[in-house]
Amino acid sequence: MKRRGFTATGAIFFLTSLLAGSGTAAASTSVPTATALTKLVASSTTLQRLSPALQAFLPRVARDNYEVYDPSCVGLSPHAKCDFGAVALGVKRIVLFGDSHAQMWLPALNQPLSNAGYRLHLRWKPGCQAQMIHRYDPSTHAYDTGCESWRLGEISQIIKERPSLIIMTGRSSNMFSAASKYFTDAQWQAATLATIARFKQARIPVLVMGDIPMFAQAPATCISRHARDIQACSTAASTTLVSLRAHTDAEALASRRAGVNFIDPRPWLCTTRCSPVIDGMVTYTDNNHLTLTYALFLRNIVSTAVLRFVPRLH
Repeated sequence: MKRRGFTATGAIFFLTSLLAGSGTAAASTSVPTATALTKLVASSTTLQRLSPALQAFLPRVARDNYEVYDPSCVGLSPHAKCDFGAVALGVKRIVLFGDSHAQMWLPALNQPLSNAGYRLHLRWKPGCQAQMIHRYDPSTHAYDTGCESWRLGEISQIIKERPSLIIMTGRSSNMFSAASKYFTDAQWQAATLATIARFKQARIPVLVMGDIPMFAQAPATCISRHARDIQACSTAASTTLVSLRAHTDAEALASRRAGVNFIDPRPWLCTTRCSPVIDGMVTYTDNNHLTLTYALFLRNIVSTAVLRFVPRLH
């Protein structure tokens, strides 16, 4: 059975080589148990000072992202190679569907799902959520009809392919429903339900992975100025700032209403607050995407959460 895509070990070796001198990429070779991760996340909120090794790594954080993992599935080319894992007749396929946050989770899922005998297909477009939203783009002062066309086309194609499972995930923070108006939880819940309904009508199982918290700025930028007070750069797990607030709870409610499974990733990053550094690793490459290092660090946690629902498909 052939497989495509870096193994986690290979990706870590490549990442360590590319980001030579950081000393932090190697931390992802130690994969935590759920209990250990809970303790690491809790202790991260008491961290105050930046270590010299981590300070040396900060200029490289922006490069610690998915493109290092697999450059062949980057961009919008129709020829982008975004199929991963087991290749055999009759193999079960899982679709990871959404925006760049779907792409962000692929390194954590690729090898474990492949090892379990699944083929993983990433269907994504930057800035285009799986939810049936009518999103206003303040940079163009217009609604993003391109994303709407892409979404409908992808949903139709996914239904034709009939995968064993669809994992919906994406960014929900800082999204505009109109000029100077952010989406409400009620609107986001309705949009999530609308997409789920399309797949349920086709009798295709859906798993929703909620959004992660958003930082006010890239953590590496902030902690470079607060090397002796890292927590000055932390953020609340559930912020009241409407510009930063993710609609994770709305996604959870939509999932319950639709009768589909939901995964909340916030405990992998936060207690009541989210530290920008956990176990010697900067967690985010910008203000809303995980570093490749941290995504790989979470691979057993993420894949275990997903695989809990996959056996029900047999």
